[in-house]
Amino acid sequence: MKQKIFRLFANLKFSIFILLLISFCSIIGTVIEQDQSIETYKLNYPLTNPLFGFLSWDRIIYLGFDHLYQTWWFLFLIFLFGERK
Repeated sequence: MKQKIFRLFANLKFSIFILLLISFCSIIGTVIEQDQSIETYKLNYPLTNPLFGFLSWDRIIYLGFDHLYQTWWFLFLIFLFGERK
């Protein structure tokens, strides 16, 4: 079991996949304003006309895109990429 986990972390394809995920999330964090009030997100990303057809203010808040670089899952991706041996 430990051998399989080590091989996964050492796999170049896995590292590239994690790096692409981090890049995609960073693009989202660049496009969506960070650390604004909820009213700003309600005004810019309404429920009736979502960004890209699916991204409205409630999903931005739920997924943590309003403070993306501080979310546990983004920091976990950074940690996972850094732990590659």
